[in-house]
Amino acid sequence: MPKLLSNKLGVIHTSEAWDALSGQVNSNTSGLIETALANNADMQRWRKENGERKAEILEVRTTLVDETQAFAEKLEHVSAKLGENEAAIETKATTVFKQNGDGQAIHSVKAGITHNDEYHSAGMAIGAEVKDGQVKTQVLFEADRLALLNRSNGQVTVPFVVQNGQVFINEAFIDQGTIERIVVGMDIRSKDYDPITKKGMRLDFQSKVMAIYNVKNGAGTEQDAEGFRAYYNGNWVVNMGRLFS
Repeated sequence: MPKLLSNKLGVIHTSEAWDALSGQVNSNTSGLIETALANNADMQRWRKENGERKAEILEVRTTLVDETQAFAEKLEHVSAKLGENEAAIETKATTVFKQNGDGQAIHSVKAGITHNDEYHSAGMAIGAEVKDGQVKTQVLFEADRLALLNRSNGQVTVPFVVQNGQVFINEAFIDQGTIERIVVGMDIRSKDYDPITKKGMRLDFQSKVMAIYNVKNGAGTEQDAEGFRAYYNGNWVVNMGRLFS
């Protein structure tokens, strides 16, 4: 992993929002029920079971106030299981402030399936937290694919996709950017580039041509694999490399 991202990941790892996305979510609710009973929480449970088929909805509301903290949490767990395959969604909203000044507000949604003995998950966590006087807010996503959909004029477009550790953007306007490494498939050009009127600048990585023009005095240069050419006052004045045919 590039150093730039590894540094960011280290900060994310230490957050409560990260913890909210950690761990698997499945149809086993016994641990959730035990915790709810220990905290004297309000709990409702809807459950049906028929042989190897099981469906359950569990809702837990917990409020705690003591000498050290004020705590409130709402949890909703929805699951279905058929044999060894299962699907579950867990939604949790947690708020807490401790006497020492640490506090957090975390809202998380986790979805998970177990299929052919393999677990797959997706989730989102929204967090605002303060610890040792330092405030941190963040939104975290976990998924094999993250996409932004745009429905306009009856058509669906995908302007932004994150998949397999890569970001795909159809079109972007960037005011200022810092890039450690870059791989270009086609070309880079200035907004005013025009090959007819000899304006602007272009780096063409397919045809291996670099062109730079100055419209004020009609000057410019072109360079490719065959040589270097200089353009001034509407005429080519220098040609180094293969001669013009």
